[in-house]
Amino acid sequence: MRSVWPASPVYLFVTTALIFLHVPPTIGTLINVVVDDQDPSILYASAEWNMGQSCITCDADIDPKQVLGGTWHDVTFRDNGQDTQQSMTFNFTGSAIYVYGMQVQLFTRASANVQFSIDGELADTYAFRTESLNDTYKYNQLLFSKTDFGEAHHTLMLVNGRSGEGDSLVLLDYLMYTTDTSSFDTTAVNSSPAASVPTETVTATASSGASCNVASGLNGVARAAVVCLAAVLGVVLVAGVVMAWKIRQQQRSIIMLSARPAVESVQAQGPPPSNPFFTHPAAYNAMHVSTQGAATGSIGSGGSRMMQGMRSDNSSNVAAAGSSIASNARFPGYKTMY
Repeated sequence: MRSVWPASPVYLFVTTALIFLHVPPTIGTLINVVVDDQDPSILYASAEWNMGQSCITCDADIDPKQVLGGTWHDVTFRDNGQDTQQSMTFNFTGSAIYVYGMQVQLFTRASANVQFSIDGELADTYAFRTESLNDTYKYNQLLFSKTDFGEAHHTLMLVNGRSGEGDSLVLLDYLMYTTDTSSFDTTAVNSSPAASVPTETVTATASSGASCNVASGLNGVARAAVVCLAAVLGVVLVAGVVMAWKIRQQQRSIIMLSARPAVESVQAQGPPPSNPFFTHPAAYNAMHVSTQGAATGSIGSGGSRMMQGMRSDNSSNVAAAGSSIASNARFPGYKTMY
């Protein structure tokens, strides 16, 4: 019997791998990209923005060890009728955006009033008022987030301060946005060591359900792609080995089944008879009668003809014996045995 399965495990593995590779993903791979405050893709439109770690006139006493990359941006809007609003702009391609900073409570000035807009439309307002007369600092605080827009190119704008609502202090640490790897733009990430290798980690989720945790930054997408591809190939390899083993077992069973004889042979109980002529009853009776007549010495002409018939060829033995029996029936000294 010929098996319908491919005989080569390599053929099976290659076929399975091609099937996996040709199945299009239902949802793209999503990653969170972290952008540090010093990244050149963040545009600070006002000269009042200060690099906090090197600012001498800034009031906030921030611990560099608790901020991303040890850097932050500091800006203050003074509601005195002379100061203008400060803004920051960031362009990205993604489906969600998050803004992180520090929340500071100072005795002298501890308020914030910030507006956030997406693509020119106001999205939210962040307002903070002093809750204590003591100087306190809260790090890694979420100042703004928006996750209800589709994967596309968007513009985030931050505007600090509003006239008539008091002073406003903003301490910006970093931004983070969610994007698909197919639309990821590497130019949106700074190539400097301080910004391209942040301490945060991001999660890339594949459509097959497997998750890959990789470091964010310039190499985050490449690492996510390598890890996810290795995971998929590992699953394909294991499946191919298991299927090849099952097919090999099935082929072995088919070979063993086809090797069995359909009908068992029957051995002969003894050798065949050496002379088929003497097995016939008529031949045996004729032989017995002729021998008995020769012993009594009363064989006539019929008996002489019988003896001559016995010495003839085997092909006429039966006919000669029959003729002798018929002739001897006329003599009273002979008996015919049947």
